[in-house]
Amino acid sequence: MLAKSGKVRAVFAGHWHRYRSDGTKDGIAYYVMAATGAAVGKLDRAGDLQHWNFVTVRPDGFSMAVVPVGSLLESDFVTREESDDCIALLDGAWLGPAPQLAAPPEPGGRTRFTVRVANPTTRALEVALDWSATKGGLAVEPAKSTLALAPHQELEPGFLLVSGAAAPGFPRVAPALTATASYRLHGEDGRVQPIEQLLAPQLAPLPLPVDFAAEPDPKTSQATGDLALALDGRSAAALVAAAPELDPAGPFTLEY
Repeated sequence: MLAKSGKVRAVFAGHWHRYRSDGTKDGIAYYVMAATGAAVGKLDRAGDLQHWNFVTVRPDGFSMAVVPVGSLLESDFVTREESDDCIALLDGAWLGPAPQLAAPPEPGGRTRFTVRVANPTTRALEVALDWSATKGGLAVEPAKSTLALAPHQELEPGFLLVSGAAAPGFPRVAPALTATASYRLHGEDGRVQPIEQLLAPQLAPLPLPVDFAAEPDPKTSQATGDLALALDGRSAAALVAAAPELDPAGPFTLEY
């Protein structure tokens, strides 16, 4: 109907709160507006912005500029394909799942593992991987690395979980991974939309001692000092009033 009328040159749609140009069809240009005061998302380079549009209408057509706060952009600064690609990255399914890591039992020990990283977009993607530092004695090597992925490519880079000395009072936890995907938008100005995703691996449970379920001999154990805790059967919990190495805020409670 719009094309048949011959009087329509552009259509502006709202409510999406993310700007994009949908191109031209049947001589009509289509645009989706972002926001003017409403909340916007994280794609600050790919359409999530506060703006107004300056449109000049003439008998033979129109021209338009997107005017964000403090700057000026072309009307097609982000396309529908670019918007869809960035939304796919926001979804987060391109990283992981989080692996369960087996911590090396001895200081200096190393355990190998991999992490899945995929490119769900239609363009080449650069992903920076940065493992956090912990004080619990575990670290990942290499701590920082960069991957280059072709469109729809999937990689599984390898890493080493390294065991070292823990700082007093800090638990043994797995380092977390921050992956930053850099999506390059069209144009000659080198615009890049960074999108971060966090991956939090878990440590595999430690194996129980072979004699874990065995009934100790109370007389022998008390004499040799093998018992860490003796319960008399009248209570289901033990309270240790001060145990700063277990819980600096105290007290420490053990239940069974």
